Amino acid sequence: MEDMHDYGVYAHAVDIVFDEEELEGSDVDEDHHANENNAHQSRNLTETERQQIYAALLERSDRGRLKRKATTIVAQMFQVSRYKVQRIW
Repeated sequence: MEDMHDYGVYAHAVDIVFDEEELEGSDVDEDHHANENNAHQSRNLTETERQQIYAALLERSDRGRLKRKATTIVAQMFQVSRYKVQRIW
């Protein structure tokens, strides 16, 4: 135990408080807008959007099998996650 004090190791909890300050040249609004771009992935789809996504997938299928990267392409077209597109199919 004496060795720990020699090397500056402490077993007690230490509370550290960080001051939040804005850096020069940073814009808080830019961060806010960056987060808005990702908001589309968490929204619920309307029935019309689901039908449009299904139709787009159907166009990219061959005898009921999707062509390569079809879900990725359709997800980008409708600005939703690939997972949502896969669930519709």
